[in-house]
Amino acid sequence: MSGAILLILFFAFFFAIFILSLLRPESFPKARRRKVRAPALVVSGGLMTLFLVLFMLVVWNKPEQSKMFKTVSISGNPYLREAAARNLACELDSIVTVKVKDSVRGKGVESEVLDLMRRTYTKFYEEGNPSTRQKAILCLKVIPSPGCVDLIETALVGDDDKEVRKASADALGEINDSGSVSVLVQALIEEEDAEVLSCIEEALVKYSSSAVTPLIEARCNTPGLSGEKCKILESTLAEIGPPALQPLIDLIGSAHNDWVSEALVRIGNPALVPLKEKIKYGNLHIRFCGTYVLFRICRSKNPGVVDMLLPVLQSGNIAAVAPHYGTMIELGIDGSEWILMEALLYCGTIPMAEAFLNCGNALLDQAARNWVAQRPWLIIVEHEAIGPPSGPQWGG
Repeated sequence: MSGAILLILFFAFFFAIFILSLLRPESFPKARRRKVRAPALVVSGGLMTLFLVLFMLVVWNKPEQSKMFKTVSISGNPYLREAAARNLACELDSIVTVKVKDSVRGKGVESEVLDLMRRTYTKFYEEGNPSTRQKAILCLKVIPSPGCVDLIETALVGDDDKEVRKASADALGEINDSGSVSVLVQALIEEEDAEVLSCIEEALVKYSSSAVTPLIEARCNTPGLSGEKCKILESTLAEIGPPALQPLIDLIGSAHNDWVSEALVRIGNPALVPLKEKIKYGNLHIRFCGTYVLFRICRSKNPGVVDMLLPVLQSGNIAAVAPHYGTMIELGIDGSEWILMEALLYCGTIPMAEAFLNCGNALLDQAARNWVAQRPWLIIVEHEAIGPPSGPQWGG
C-alpha cells in the first residue's frame, strides 16, 4: 500500500513542478499575467503541501508501527501491551496480523495478545460495512483460534455480501481445519452465487481426502438436490482426484452408479488401476458397470469403435457382447478381459475360444484352455502349432 501512495505523491509533486515551470509570467500578455499566475500558484502550492504532509505520514508511520510491535512483544506493562495490540488490530491488515503473531510467538503473552486482536476483529466484523467485514475475515484467518474459525464459518453461510462469503471460503481453505468440512459442504449445497461456489469448491479441494466422505454422503443422501447442485458436488469430487477414487469405485454397480461413473471419467487415467481391480473381483453386473467406465476413460484409443461398444456394455446383456469379441480383442483395453471371459462362459463358441487362445493375451489364452477342458468333446486349434498366428490380435 505504501508503494502505491508514494507513486501518487511523486506524481503530484512533479505535476506541481510542471505547472510552475509551464505557467511562467513572461509567457503571457501583461493583461493576463495576474489572472493566470495566482490560480497556478495556488494549485501547485496546494499539491506540494499535500505531498509533504502525506509523505511525512507515510514515513513516520513505520517507526511508530515498529514501536508498537516491540511494545506488544516485550512490554511488561499489560495496559501498554493491550493498547499497542488494539492499535495494530485497528489497521485491519492481515500482514500486520502476521507480524504480530510472529513477534509474540513463544512468549508468555502470545495467547493474551492474539485473543485481544481476535476480539477486536470480531467487533469490526459485527459492526462494519462489507469492506470492513471482508478485511476482518482476512485478519481472523491468520489467528489459530477456534473462535476465529467459528466466526468465519458463520460469515460463509450467513453474510449477505458475496465478497465477504468469498473471503470466508478462501480463509477456511487456508486454515484447513477438518471440522469446517461439513460447513463448506452445506454452503456448497445452499450457495447460489457462482463466484462464491467456485471459492467453496477450491477450499474443499484443499481438504483433499477429508472432504471426500462428506461430499459423497451429501450427494447420496441429500433430498431434493437440483441437477445443478448434483453436478457441483460431483465436480468437486472429481477435482479432488485420486484421494476420492476408492470411495467412488466402491459405489460402482450401486444405485449411485451413473453419477459415480461420470466422476470417475472426469478423474481419468488415475482411476484405471483401482477400476481394473474392481472389475476383476466383481460380479457380472459390476464387471459391466466397471468396463463401461473403463472404455469411456480409454475412448481416445479408438473413439469410433468405443462409441459403438458403449451402448452394448451399458445394456448389461452378455449375449450382446459376445458378437463383438473380435473387435474388443483388437481394441485391447486392459481390464476388458474379464467381460470377454464372461461372454465365453455364457455364450462361448469354438471360433471364439480359438480367437482367445491365439490373440496373444495370457488371460484370454488361459480362459480358452479352461473352457475347452470343461468340454472334452470339443477341439480348438492353437495356431502357433501349425503356422503363423491368425485371427484378431490383442491391441492389434
